[in-house]
Amino acid sequence: MNLPKLFLAAALLLGLSSSAFATQIDNAGGTFTKVGGGLQLTGAHLTGISGLGATYDFSGSTHAGTTLDFTIGAPNTGSTSGLIGEWTSVPVSTFTFTDPITSLNFSGSFSCSATSECVYVRTSATSFAFSGSFTGTLNGVRVAGATTQLHFSTGNSGTTQLAAVPEVGTLGLVGMGLLGIAGYAKRKFSALTL
Repeated sequence: MNLPKLFLAAALLLGLSSSAFATQIDNAGGTFTKVGGGLQLTGAHLTGISGLGATYDFSGSTHAGTTLDFTIGAPNTGSTSGLIGEWTSVPVSTFTFTDPITSLNFSGSFSCSATSECVYVRTSATSFAFSGSFTGTLNGVRVAGATTQLHFSTGNSGTTQLAAVPEVGTLGLVGMGLLGIAGYAKRKFSALTL
């Protein structure tokens, strides 16, 4: 196998392993409240799920039994009563969603940091957007993702993207494989330049 094909095969395998578990969750409804300087969404329902081996569209109904809820404490800078708030750490937060039809069961918390901030932005007197990253477990599998939740005077909606978090052993194997490919490439390049 020549070098370009080897790199292509490695990239394809890495891409397949990450994309195989890419999942999108859409939600609507619920009630946004500002609690203790932070935000809370309760009573939202799922309107669609894709990436779990099938696509489910619940937009035609409230799809009883599905839920999406979260809480997050006051931002580290700014505020949820002002124009902007930013979380660079999260002392207390929860993020959950469930669906009995697909057996979806996620429980986690926000993972805002200085390099991956969670952000609140007020877009008008009656609307705002919140976006944040999170980690947790989906049906027992460790996952990470990000959500964007919008509030308007006419209602709420949101989209959540999540993917499996590679185990430390898997990351080690991938790293060793990439080092092996780099070593092979170096030897091949050295042989060509002699």
